[in-house]
Formats: sequence, C-alpha cells, structure tokens
Amino acid sequence: MKRTDSISGKYRKENRFLTTMHRLLKNKGAVVGLIIILILIVISLTSNLWLDYEKNIIEFNTKERLVHPNSEHPFGTDEYGRDIFKRILY
Repeated sequence: MKRTDSISGKYRKENRFLTTMHRLLKNKGAVVGLIIILILIVISLTSNLWLDYEKNIIEFNTKERLVHPNSEHPFGTDEYGRDIFKRILY
C-alpha cells in the first residue's frame, strides 16, 4: 500500500519565484513598468562611461546659458549654461 506517490504529487512544493514571474508577465502594465525601471537602472549605472563629468556636468558655458529646449539640449540649459538633461542622467 504505497500512498506516497499520490500524496507527493498533490502536495508538491511550488517555486515562488517562478510563480511570481508568471503572474508578473501576465500583467502588461507591470511588464512596461519593469522595463522602464530596468532602463533607468542601466542608464544610471553606465552614465559615467559616456558622460564626461568635468566637461558635461560641472563646466560653465556662458555662451549657452538659459537656452530653451532644442535638439542639442532636450531640457534646455541652466543659468550657468550646463545641460540639464545630462545633469539629470548623471
């Protein structure tokens, strides 16, 4: 009389991570939010590789002070001529 086969199949332990990921992937809004968060994390971790801190972040550029948003400066520049978009990314 071996009842362990039927009992072990019935009370099998589920992997919580896989269950959570399955529920997450079924929700489209959660997937979009997860992608946005991952993009922001990657940008923040790699910004020092493609932005020069001395030139783009802290150097004054009085010729371009208080420029309105355009293709070169998506968020414009501040009163010291620094690009606001690059400062936010950094």
